[in-house]
Amino acid sequence: MTLENETKNQHFISQVEQRLNSIPGQPGLIYALKVVDRESHSTRLTKNAGESIRLSLSAQDLFTFDGIDKRLRRNYEALFQRYEQDLGMHSEALLQKLQRGESEIKDELLSVFAAKLLNFVRNPFCVRQMLDTFRAVTTYQFTDQALRDADALVLAGSRAQEAEVCARYAITPGEYHLWLRTLFMLLSETADEHNLFEHALKGLLESSKVEVIVYHMTTSNSEDVCLLSDRGLNKLPVELVGGASATMLEFNISSRAFASFTFCDPKDFVAKNHLPPEVAALAAAQVTVRRVENDLRNLRAYNRRTIYQCAERVFSSCSTPLT
Repeated sequence: MTLENETKNQHFISQVEQRLNSIPGQPGLIYALKVVDRESHSTRLTKNAGESIRLSLSAQDLFTFDGIDKRLRRNYEALFQRYEQDLGMHSEALLQKLQRGESEIKDELLSVFAAKLLNFVRNPFCVRQMLDTFRAVTTYQFTDQALRDADALVLAGSRAQEAEVCARYAITPGEYHLWLRTLFMLLSETADEHNLFEHALKGLLESSKVEVIVYHMTTSNSEDVCLLSDRGLNKLPVELVGGASATMLEFNISSRAFASFTFCDPKDFVAKNHLPPEVAALAAAQVTVRRVENDLRNLRAYNRRTIYQCAERVFSSCSTPLT
């Protein structure tokens, strides 16, 4: 694995994902809408012609932990590619399979979910939340000497962009250093070609009762589109049947689809619904998936939550999305 490349403009939400929300007929452009008032969900279009996907949702040397020279730098572009390279294909395949009523969707669903969680992990607007979530990771040490050496370089490397990044995203140098190291710890592949990020996803899915709803818009109205947040996802508490508490993550799949993943502790669900204790073991790792078509009420609610929870801007294939 090499972490050396020439990429200076580094995306925290991939170009692949943005192109799934590009302006029709213009795959290199996307509309950006800046939040004017969160409470009223009002936004302002930044550019009438749209913004360049090549430059949107990115920053110069954001993930560069060591600048080698004017051309080469060490960063995490190669690690991100593992989740980005097939995202477009998996997103489209997931929607098509669900539309046809097929049940063999595990690979597509997991690939899309991993890519969406990566948006949270590498999002500069979510640094403190990410560090709180993965605090324990920073206490780990690699057994592989090459990884130990690279880990040391993450903290000791040359970062000319540090002051600019910290000022732009309102984080301290210490938080920036720790974030870069946590990313390295999570995403570096070990001998079995797995990493801590994937172990964390596996643990989350296997320990929870999970309900997935994919909302797919097939109307002819160009305004019936799903917003893409500069944070990558929305998070909110929900209450299930019987009063069991759960956490919902929702995110954009394409300009015409979004998904919600609801995670519930099986033991809490069983207790609140007065079910036999042994049912909890059956509920863990249980993932149910359903598709809902043209639910404009939930689309509007999702778009409003996206505006409310984004850091600064939302992105869309339409300049006047349904809100």
